[in-house]
Amino acid sequence: MGFALGPALATLLWSVFNHEPEGMRAAMALATALSAASVTALIAHQRQQSRPGEELRGAPVENVQGLRANVGTNSVSERQDV
Repeated sequence: MGFALGPALATLLWSVFNHEPEGMRAAMALATALSAASVTALIAHQRQQSRPGEELRGAPVENVQGLRANVGTNSVSERQDV
């Protein structure tokens, strides 16, 4: 989306300034601000994501009798003795 929208916004802003150098400077300032905002949003999103298994680290183990781990999965189910 940025590949299509970036040049369009730059050309629009530049044309508002009648294709003068000041318009190109404004277009570059806009592109820089939008790039910085997208990087900031990406970093904030990455910090909110937790690593797999991190929520289980340090969790207390209680009442493990009657439960069995399913090998190859991350789930635990009731033990069914046959």
